[in-house]
Amino acid sequence: MPQPEVNSGDTAFVLICGALVLFMTPGLAYLYAGGSNNRNNIMHTIMSSFVAFPIVTIQWFIWGFSLVFSKADNTFIGNLDYAGMHNVFNIKTGYEQDPTVPIMAFCFFQMMFAVITPAIIFSGAAERIKMGPFMIILFVWATIVYDPIAYWTWNPNGWFFKNGGLDTAGGMPVETASGFASLAMALALGPRKNKTKGSINTPMVSLGGAILWFGWIGFNAGSVGGANARAANAAFVTHLSGSVAAATWMLLDWILHKKCGVLSIVNGAVAGLVCITPACGYIQPASALAFGVVSAVASFTAFRWRKRFVDDPFDAFACHGISGFIGMLLTGVFAEKKVIDVDLSTPSLIKGGWIDHNYIQLAWQCAGAVSAATYSFGMTFIIVKVIMYIAKLAGTSIIHEDQDNTVVGPRNAFLNQEEE
Repeated sequence: MPQPEVNSGDTAFVLICGALVLFMTPGLAYLYAGGSNNRNNIMHTIMSSFVAFPIVTIQWFIWGFSLVFSKADNTFIGNLDYAGMHNVFNIKTGYEQDPTVPIMAFCFFQMMFAVITPAIIFSGAAERIKMGPFMIILFVWATIVYDPIAYWTWNPNGWFFKNGGLDTAGGMPVETASGFASLAMALALGPRKNKTKGSINTPMVSLGGAILWFGWIGFNAGSVGGANARAANAAFVTHLSGSVAAATWMLLDWILHKKCGVLSIVNGAVAGLVCITPACGYIQPASALAFGVVSAVASFTAFRWRKRFVDDPFDAFACHGISGFIGMLLTGVFAEKKVIDVDLSTPSLIKGGWIDHNYIQLAWQCAGAVSAATYSFGMTFIIVKVIMYIAKLAGTSIIHEDQDNTVVGPRNAFLNQEEE
């Protein structure tokens, strides 16, 4: 079978979508900073997202790309064949996902996913962790947690991929993994000692939410791998799910609290956008309505539970973990073969979900979601506890006691040790 030729239109489309995903990380920074009740921690919160750019980009270059997309013989994790981008030009295009896109365009697009995912988990450590230890956690988490789950999902040799698992844009490695990692960090670090009560910065939350919503179109449509009808459908259902979820969250807030505002729209939209992420390349527009409603109800419920039991200030678990998990399951129900094959001259081997009477698909979707959630939660908890133990041996702590931790100083940036 001849290898597909590189298509300049598809290449430009994927590069532009990669730039949109890059823009989502600053959007996340503004969303988190706007949701912080402690004004002294705003710059610290913004830096927690921006620092993912250098840390995870370097990790991706050193071995991240290789661990996710090398042609290893096992189903769990890749090898170091492409470490340091060595031998990448021996690969002409981006695997089955992007067969008409050059490998470096594919690598750039996937790198932006690797950057934003560890930044999301800061929610579970907000106003507690020092920046130095968090930077170490970013690098280690990207290697030990994100890379294996991404390998399962998108590498042709990954166990989830090989068994017909469906995940267009990261319901497992991005959304479910980051949400449950945030929960693990919150439990490992414990609640904030000096919680402050205050109002959110509505303009900053609005700006952050708008940037995320805008970038999410590239996040999902670009994952289809080309400028085609399926990508257009992915963009449409992404926006529709986010809109329906935003409206549903507003309705729930009005019914229970007799008020709704910008935060209702942003929280609902994020839940809907997260939920549609694994399914956007497989479903028809009408199915997106179910994703929007179910994700909003589930995340709204988790949001109320979190406020009573877990100190996760920016609700990464409620919005990303819960909605990502549910999105994986709903994909097994609503995926349709005619959507998957819309741009193909010969039918694909993908059978669709329950709508197409492929009932085993839901079982594989459940296996993937449960595996990603449990692996991410367990490994994140261990990573944080190990770093806390190492810091304790050094006679210090990774948790800052004061609430004015906005600047990473030149001498004591790692653990904020006192001057001798």
